[in-house]
Amino acid sequence: MPDDIIRTLDQVATAAGLSTQHNKRLPQPAPTPAIPARVGTAASNAQAS
Repeated sequence: MPDDIIRTLDQVATAAGLSTQHNKRLPQPAPTPAIPARVGTAASNAQAS
């Protein structure tokens, strides 16, 4: 029984280094354009308070 635990722990420790994952850096996002000012008038009779 203890040999099984030792063998399993050894396999777990060895398998941790056998990954195919490659860490990469994502490219910088494009700068967001400024939101233009509103133009025109409202079609309703609502008034700002």
